Amino acid sequence: MNGAPRVVLAVAAAAAALASAAARADTYAVLPATGDAFAPVLDEIAKETRKALVEDGVDVQPADVTAKQLTDLSASGVSCKVSEDDCALRIGLAAGVDVVVTENVSVAGSRLLLRMSALPTAADAKPRHVYGELTLKDDGASVASAVRRVLGKPDPSPTLSPVNV
Repeated sequence: MNGAPRVVLAVAAAAAALASAAARADTYAVLPATGDAFAPVLDEIAKETRKALVEDGVDVQPADVTAKQLTDLSASGVSCKVSEDDCALRIGLAAGVDVVVTENVSVAGSRLLLRMSALPTAADAKPRHVYGELTLKDDGASVASAVRRVLGKPDPSPTLSPVNV
């Protein structure tokens, strides 16, 4: 009988540890938006991406932490285009986050085309890429639509027009 309480405590501790691990949310880092658009537009897209991720319940690394990590990596000699998957993945691994989100904007005439990617840092996970037309004066709805799609969630809103590529 003296050993029984220890077994119960060990089982309870293991169950609590498993529940804690299962409840742990992935941490996402949002890299600065890149592309052909003006800098204020790119900054706004990155802000709207962060906002939409948080509204979807995602744990997002603070922007100042991400900026400091990018500065530190650059100072240590890491030089690559953050819009490229292999570069973003290296940044995510160095930053210790679970998923890196990138946004790249192309200008086609009077249209803005958005490519958003979610790149998991786990070895067995595959990246998700979504494409669509971006609308700037929609209070972030088209960016939020892209975020839902890159997270793999259904998106009933017609705000982001999918582009077949």
